[in-house]
Order: sequence, then structure tokens, then C-alpha cells
Amino acid sequence: MDINIDDKSKIISVWLSNAEQQDKSIRARIDEIASSNNGYKVATFLSGKEDLFENTSALLKRQRKYDDYER
Repeated sequence: MDINIDDKSKIISVWLSNAEQQDKSIRARIDEIASSNNGYKVATFLSGKEDLFENTSALLKRQRKYDDYER
């Protein structure tokens, strides 16, 4: 778990791996953070199960095709 606090924008970002998503004690800790946030918004980011390289590559190829179409 990775917790980032941005005091300027009042956002608490919580990043969870696949294994951490299943851990009930970690989920309870996130609930604690969210309930005592003192005016901060809490954003939870969950790791996916798909291949990051393949998905990023496909996204970039699609964007390039779209950009070429727009010209």
C-alpha cells in the first residue's frame, strides 16, 4: 500500500496491489482514513490484472491512428 497526501489539493491517494485488495485489515485501514479525513478527499487506486505493457502499447497505437485520422 502506498499513501500519498497532497495538502495543497486536500487529496489522499491510496494505491493497492492485487494482494492488498484482498486483505481485510488493509480495507479497514482505508475506511479509517476515509472517515477521519478532516476535509480531505480520499481516492483509492486498485491494480488491475491485465498486462500493463500490452494495454499501454494498444492505447498508444490507437491514439496514433486517431491522430493520423484527424490530420
